Amino acid sequence: MSPTALTVTAPASSGYPASPGSPEHNAVFYPYTRAGHSGNANLFIDQIPLKVVKYLPTSIAHNLVAIVFQHRLHVQMEWKFDCPSAKHAQARLHHHRGISIRALNEDIANAKTQSSDTVLTGVTLLMQSEITSCISPNWKHHATGFLAMLACRGGATGWLKSAGYLRGVLLSFLITMVVANTTSPSFDQVEICSHNELIAMTEELYPLGLHPSIPCPMPLFLEIIRINHLRDQFSKGLISKEKAEISADEIISRIMDFNSEDCTGFYEAKEQRDLITHMFHSAVAVFGISSLQSTGVLPNTKRLRSLKTGNSDRLYCLLEEMRKHTVLKKSVQWPLIVAGVEAGIRVDKRRLVGELLVDQGKDIGTPLSFHAKTILRKFWDGTNTDWDVCFDQPYALVA
Repeated sequence: MSPTALTVTAPASSGYPASPGSPEHNAVFYPYTRAGHSGNANLFIDQIPLKVVKYLPTSIAHNLVAIVFQHRLHVQMEWKFDCPSAKHAQARLHHHRGISIRALNEDIANAKTQSSDTVLTGVTLLMQSEITSCISPNWKHHATGFLAMLACRGGATGWLKSAGYLRGVLLSFLITMVVANTTSPSFDQVEICSHNELIAMTEELYPLGLHPSIPCPMPLFLEIIRINHLRDQFSKGLISKEKAEISADEIISRIMDFNSEDCTGFYEAKEQRDLITHMFHSAVAVFGISSLQSTGVLPNTKRLRSLKTGNSDRLYCLLEEMRKHTVLKKSVQWPLIVAGVEAGIRVDKRRLVGELLVDQGKDIGTPLSFHAKTILRKFWDGTNTDWDVCFDQPYALVA
């Protein structure tokens, strides 16, 4: 099927537009992601020009339509899964996703196109939709396969140099993988490139725009990368206990010294901007201490217990405050996950985390929040409250 054959045929009563995915994106996704944000200098906030739709590659175009149906399926919470509208959405989702996959497989099998910009972009977007839809637990294998394809272009840094116009695609992949590494075992992370290259790439790409789903200030995001790297290095015996603890102390000190006044935020309203910034500050602090203690890098000292308790208290208070701002729901998935892990020992906070995950799942229109809640509930039922016990296999919970 050619890229021009993108018309979604649906019964008039189904509530679907009989049109390509881009009008739906412009009418639904664009206003949703833009809500609360001002300015146009953010590559994650943009409309799709309708005139380019017919020129989109088959793999990308049909993946876009599949995303539309996936979103509709989960937003329409009043549907029963055996009702005609839900069945239709499921069928069309898998139909268009199947076309996208077949088109990619054909291009990958062709030596002339297997590492082209079109294929690499198509694979990245398909993997992102796979994570968002919770369709397959094999997302990490697909990420590894993508990086193997990327090696033909000089790796992530080589692709960035040769295809700078696709830097937004690479930034989206980078953010998703870095966050996924936080919810994966310390020894089983996605390695996009060397640590120093990843830091440099983030510093170059991150100013292009804060991601609506995880508008984490860049200084804190860089610390997340350093925490993941230290977890990985120590778990594989590539750094001594003494050096690892020194590095960890430096990371925690920088996190605690973070000044929100030095950073731009995603949201226009100061109250909302400050709330999200402080929330990520506390979440990164709790994640850093919890994950590095779980790996064995940091000891369980009175000072660290005090820091973690103080930041988790603030995180829970900010999450409660967030309930007054519906527009912020799309941006708190990762802080909620951190709060959920901390609720392993803060039993009184489990109800709050569970309720907020359900509310967010209804708001963002994907099953990711419900998937995260299932993982956390299993963790809460256990007796070991270590970070790596919760994430005993690679999970991608933000995309």
